[in-house]
Amino acid sequence: MKKVSEGKVSFFAPIEKVISAAMPVFYNPIMHTNRDIAVALLTAIGRKGMFIADPLAGSGVRSLRFLKELPRGTIKTLYANDGNPKFPLLFKKQLKLNNIPAKNVIVSQKDASGFLLEHNGFDYIEIDPFGSPNQFLDAACKRLSRDGILAVTATDTGALAGSFPDACRRKYWAEPLRNELMHEIGVRILIRKVQLIGMQYDKALIPLFSHATDHYDRIYLQSEKSKSYVQRICAQHGYVLYCERCMSHSVSKHNLAVCCKQNMRAAGPLWLGALWNHALVTKMKPHTEGQTRKLLDIIHGESHLAIVGFTDIHKLCKHLKCVVPKFDTIIKALKKKAFVVARTHFCDTALRTDAPIEVVKKLLKN
Repeated sequence: MKKVSEGKVSFFAPIEKVISAAMPVFYNPIMHTNRDIAVALLTAIGRKGMFIADPLAGSGVRSLRFLKELPRGTIKTLYANDGNPKFPLLFKKQLKLNNIPAKNVIVSQKDASGFLLEHNGFDYIEIDPFGSPNQFLDAACKRLSRDGILAVTATDTGALAGSFPDACRRKYWAEPLRNELMHEIGVRILIRKVQLIGMQYDKALIPLFSHATDHYDRIYLQSEKSKSYVQRICAQHGYVLYCERCMSHSVSKHNLAVCCKQNMRAAGPLWLGALWNHALVTKMKPHTEGQTRKLLDIIHGESHLAIVGFTDIHKLCKHLKCVVPKFDTIIKALKKKAFVVARTHFCDTALRTDAPIEVVKKLLKN
């Protein structure tokens, strides 16, 4: 165990080359961006008197950062829990190290799902496991309060991004797509899976923010208790269709279509609606810095485009056997033709645009 720092807190955690569930206390330093965004999102939302649950707290760094960095009055009570027998004593030491009063903190060592179910409800629930979040989703959806926010991390991106399609079908009830769109497809598959669990309890889970970073997918969903809203959510589930010959893609309620005289590949069912609340992303930006701010800048640009999927310009230029132009040149040319366009954080060589693939090809050739 070493003393390390992140954000505005210091804490004790094991520093190991290989991150695994076998660590004496779980801590993944790569997830600092994940935690940066969680702090920025809750700060931007600006709610007061929240009951916050961190049922898989690990080293406790996320809970510490919430307590130290969120505006005064945001937290009514924070529940920090982990199944590790070492956690309660360790977390109390972490609180003392950071001069954080323990009066509004409840610390426990229980099974995560059991911990959630024994409480009445939470305004924010953090599900950040090692691997798939599946086993915790039912309890989390049951205990998510009206207008509550559910944050979910999935690190089993091999399944969601299509490296292990059988695992994706088994765990997430959907067909993945192994190509340039895979990370966006994975996020949309994850969103639908969580939404389906919430629907059982008449809870419509609306995406507020999503990102795919450092080999994990991350989503934030707000609960709306409404049968009619559940129907509206369900109506936005469908498929992304992709042509391997011309690289065009489209959305559909069906998983079969023909392009270039062959069947298109189908990914889904998945969420076809917005991945971000653009106004919220705008409010989050001032509360980030460094690499997290750069990520938010890109997401802010793409968050106002109601477009599913994107075009990998480098892959398309290779397909066309032409030189890759400067991205600013392509963006200006598309905007001049009255198309919307932005960079995407899912792929640094791609553009999100409503321009048909043939229009993009013509621009690249010229």
